[in-house]
Amino acid sequence: MITSLGVNRFATLSPTKARHYVAASPSGHVIGDGVLYYSNPDEIALVGRASGHNWLQFQAEAGGWDVEPERDQRFSENAAGGRRVDRYQLEGPAVKAAIAAAGEEFGLRQVGSMAYFMPTERSVG
Repeated sequence: MITSLGVNRFATLSPTKARHYVAASPSGHVIGDGVLYYSNPDEIALVGRASGHNWLQFQAEAGGWDVEPERDQRFSENAAGGRRVDRYQLEGPAVKAAIAAAGEEFGLRQVGSMAYFMPTERSVG
């Protein structure tokens, strides 16, 4: 379902990896984007704005796909609270060093990941 409803290629996506995802209409219009986390062969999580989530849920329900969407909405859309997973975004020039220092006693170490801003239009090309 994910590959049919987006513009990205996923041939090299494997468990424990993540990839930027751009949801699109059948005519190729961008609907939304986010980050897909491929936890295991039976679970993929999309993190991002509601438009991509809404599109995938609608398609899952109306399109006859053999999937079970489960929402884990942020607080502003989930007044009852109780998220399954909390995610945090940290920004600033000293964030990487501060996180490494704070996590040193717990064995936290950088393993080669790099974060950067990428607008949807750039990722489609």
